Amino acid sequence: MPIYALKTTVSQEKTVAKMVEHRVKSRNLPVSAILVTDSLRGYIFVEGPDQLTVEKATQNLRHIRTRAVRGQEVPIDELSNVLIPKPAIEGLDEGDLVEVIDGPFKGSRARIIRIDQSREKVTVELLGGGMAIPIELHGDFVRRIEKGSDNNIFNL
Repeated sequence: MPIYALKTTVSQEKTVAKMVEHRVKSRNLPVSAILVTDSLRGYIFVEGPDQLTVEKATQNLRHIRTRAVRGQEVPIDELSNVLIPKPAIEGLDEGDLVEVIDGPFKGSRARIIRIDQSREKVTVELLGGGMAIPIELHGDFVRRIEKGSDNNIFNL
């Protein structure tokens, strides 16, 4: 089935998707899927048998800026980058300066001393404290602030 991209008001993607879902269920339309991603703000994707069905599911709904256009279907391979999740530790290296964004150490700055690729965990050393205590955190709990030096990660 073809996938159609619909442009929406930014930050109203989930609202539009819920309205489309309600209309599909109430009118018993053969729409297969509705996709909303955080990485593509202002767009939702609707999979249906044809353009007319998707148009019926979305006509006269608020926050939709452009409608499904025949001949402008989105190939599934173009959506593969948003459908396949990226590892949480992608882009992090040993020696990077990070900020802890969740958990009991939220708001603290730290330096990465070890990365466990298989478990998506990083071992960090909190900065600003009197003692250097290694703490293991999930990769989602840190955000890189500054790229570390490549030659000497411990800055001795």
